[in-house]
Amino acid sequence: MATVEIDIDDLLWDMNRFEKQEMIDSLYDEGYVPKQLEKDLASTNDRFPETSTEIELCELLDKIWDNKNSLTAADIKILQILSKKGIYESF
Repeated sequence: MATVEIDIDDLLWDMNRFEKQEMIDSLYDEGYVPKQLEKDLASTNDRFPETSTEIELCELLDKIWDNKNSLTAADIKILQILSKKGIYESF
């Protein structure tokens, strides 16, 4: 059986946008994820809400993240205070 060496840069250069997207989708379906997204996926994959309160909290956190560009310094301060709630209450 013959061996063929393929330069990935040449392959990508010759592909159109549709072919690149099709290749990416296939790789994703096989479980491949870009390294830049692995950390993001790891942090969200461990968040599986089980109760109605947890579901509501996840939805609220997603909305905050979606609106992150419009948060003020005061909003950030409130979030910092809320994120520490319970840490000091347990002492």
